[in-house]
Amino acid sequence: MLENDKVNLPFKIIDLECSLYGELNLNNGTKIKLKGKIDRIDVKDNITRIIDYKTGTVKIKKLTEKNTDFYFDDMLENPDYKESFQGYFYAHLYKKLNPESNVIVGIYPMKKFKEGIMLINDEFITEETYTEFENHLIELINEIYDPSKKFTQTDDLKRCEYCPYKDICKR
Repeated sequence: MLENDKVNLPFKIIDLECSLYGELNLNNGTKIKLKGKIDRIDVKDNITRIIDYKTGTVKIKKLTEKNTDFYFDDMLENPDYKESFQGYFYAHLYKKLNPESNVIVGIYPMKKFKEGIMLINDEFITEETYTEFENHLIELINEIYDPSKKFTQTDDLKRCEYCPYKDICKR
């Protein structure tokens, strides 16, 4: 990893294992507390990079012009987008506390350190993209808090494979 980082010099590490907190206002006025722990925050070329280290296999699903209309819907519904969701969630928390920052998100796959940081977004995240992500996040949490919506087990057992709660629901 150090050899890889050496290739990307100069950059400045801002924080490691950084806990960030925030709030989200739901449609009914309820305030939800948010928390995330970012593995690494650094700055390169005046762009803040939110870096998440991953030990498992990583498949990056990038936001592109072709998938703009459904990207955030997929992110909240499809487990293949879990790295993207986590990255945008961390970026959202960071941006709320550092509104002047230009932020990109990257994954550092531990199995493939030699490949370097894999970016989720090629350019810094725009205000419109933050707003769209936040709107989808609010919609998701509103649904979770809606007493008229029942929780049901997923039919997709792949989602249960690494779930820390699988013993509770007998999966």
